[in-house]
Amino acid sequence: MEVANNKYVSTAITIGLGLYAALLGPNLPKFVKDLFTNTLFRILVLFLVVVRGNKDPQMAIMIAVAFVLTLDYIYVRDAKETFQMIEGMGCTGEAAKEVKCEAQGGKWSSSKCECIF
Repeated sequence: MEVANNKYVSTAITIGLGLYAALLGPNLPKFVKDLFTNTLFRILVLFLVVVRGNKDPQMAIMIAVAFVLTLDYIYVRDAKETFQMIEGMGCTGEAAKEVKCEAQGGKWSSSKCECIF
């Protein structure tokens, strides 16, 4: 851990995390999304925040901010993709209508967007 205690390495990581958080917007590689959806990786990052928080609070805050921004970006992007997919289906709210139809004893017709009894 001596490398992490070096002030030049610490400064470089802080600047790198700052730039990463600022430039996160347009494109996030798929492997980063896969990493951040992995529970073990998220626990590891949170452990890193706790360990660094005792020695370098500024670094811990930067890591935590980058972590939260990345998770937020991933989940917002997934939600937007899901809504765009639903809008492109043709039948608005089809899944909810299908569940309601089946609960009433009917069969949902995707081609007609209606419940058939």
